[in-house]
Amino acid sequence: SKVRVVPVDRKGLDLASLTASLERFASDWLRVISSDTSIALNRIAVSHAGSGKDDLGGIVLENGRFALARRLNPVLEAGRQAGFLEFSDAEAAFRTFFGLVARDVQIRLLLGDRLELTDAAIGGDAVRATQQFLALYGAKTGPQAPRAG
Repeated sequence: SKVRVVPVDRKGLDLASLTASLERFASDWLRVISSDTSIALNRIAVSHAGSGKDDLGGIVLENGRFALARRLNPVLEAGRQAGFLEFSDAEAAFRTFFGLVARDVQIRLLLGDRLELTDAAIGGDAVRATQQFLALYGAKTGPQAPRAG
């Protein structure tokens, strides 16, 4: 996949490495969703949704959004256990980060808006989304015990 998650060392995790991992994920994902291939594939998937033609939407979800959650959730959980993040629901935390990264970019691209997504703009958006996420979910206490499930 083109959206990589920088591995984090659970034992030696610090805020800088957690932040770098989140920023890398965000910038990679923004590059992917703004690619011509991704835009075309998502347009086709949306046009087929509910038509009974195929399950392209399900395939896109499974290999896109759901795969991204499987990759990022261990990083979020490591950040929680290390005491840098505070949340009770990993899925809600992921969805918040996902929304902060995407904002309205993907829907605007799907609708034909010609956004100028330069490397600098994507990098700035990734940093901004990560900082906003840390402002919302940054821990105010210490390390947390692992959660079951």
